[in-house]
Amino acid sequence: MKELFKAASTNGRWGMVIAGPEDYEQKEGFAGINTGISFFGKLIDLGEVNGFKTYRFDPLDPSSQADGGNWFLVMDDAEAMVGAEKIFSKGLQSGRVVTLFALASDFAVVREWGYDRRSSWFVTYVNGKKQDVPDAVLVAAGVVEPPHYEEVKVEVENPTTTNAALAEALRAAGLVK
Repeated sequence: MKELFKAASTNGRWGMVIAGPEDYEQKEGFAGINTGISFFGKLIDLGEVNGFKTYRFDPLDPSSQADGGNWFLVMDDAEAMVGAEKIFSKGLQSGRVVTLFALASDFAVVREWGYDRRSSWFVTYVNGKKQDVPDAVLVAAGVVEPPHYEEVKVEVENPTTTNAALAEALRAAGLVK
């Protein structure tokens, strides 16, 4: 076993750790667990060990979901929107946060926040894989609730007599159709 992921506070006194098999590669070339890339298996909560929320990760093959595994995801400052459940979140000082999610197997959306929550964007996962779906599409399709919803109604006035005469003169001159 080894630490696959560790996020520590600036002072090093608290955070979150995920331990797992020595040879685990989340993605080819990525040893351990990395933020923003989902991983499949079973997660066992081992409680708080010396200030760190600690989990054991047992990887499983995603194609055999009958084994009872889930998709999991570690992010910085983020919140569940659709098909995701926040398991753990902790401030790490210096404007940093660590968040752990369980994802629905077929479709999930989380909102990730930028520095000091000054900006945000949606991240979509389909069968555990990150997909590029524009934020506007997620909102317009009703997947994510819009922050504001109001039908745009505009009343356009008919042209006044003067404007109508001008329009007729432009038509007669062949400048407009």
